[in-house]
Amino acid sequence: MKILIASVSPDGGDGLAVQAQVLVHCPTAITQVVYYNNMSDVVAYAIANGFNGIARNVSDFASSYAQAAVAKAAGIWISWGHGSNSP
Repeated sequence: MKILIASVSPDGGDGLAVQAQVLVHCPTAITQVVYYNNMSDVVAYAIANGFNGIARNVSDFASSYAQAAVAKAAGIWISWGHGSNSP
């Protein structure tokens, strides 16, 4: 399974916390941390590069409904609320 870690920090800091949590639950996953400005870029990257899922640490799901629908249509799941900034 390939999981894209969407980091809101340019240095990837929060993404590393998400990555650690993902690997606890799915130790054989292939992960990549990317910085993003908007979820449409993350979803497009995930689709273009064959990712099965997207994990991110912030849970502002309501701001990303359209991107979630695009990801779902492409067979990609999105998980919100991981890592050090989880609610």
